[in-house]
Amino acid sequence: MACFEKIWANFSDEQLYQSFMITIRERPLLSDKQANWLLDTLDALAGQLSDGLINMTGAFHVPAEQAPALAQVLLAIFQKLIYDQLLIKNDRQLDGSLKSALRPQIQLLLSQIEA
Repeated sequence: MACFEKIWANFSDEQLYQSFMITIRERPLLSDKQANWLLDTLDALAGQLSDGLINMTGAFHVPAEQAPALAQVLLAIFQKLIYDQLLIKNDRQLDGSLKSALRPQIQLLLSQIEA
């Protein structure tokens, strides 16, 4: 949840938010190089999330070989919620309903991890 909240917080930066919206809405007008910043950002996030999963301490342990795939799936869940909220609902507020929708998805996913 903390990772999702950090990602969401980036959209409070007006310049990043506008760059994201332009990339999505004006994609046909952009070169691949201009649009790739979003993919590069997502790849970097997946790497950071994977590293974080590997380095988690406590009762929950993610095997290193599973961490990259788990990070990609978590990111896909995050993306869907973010895109629904920003693009479909046109709402930049992170409220309790988003967190409530996200929490059971993450719990289900994490319950499938084989230690």
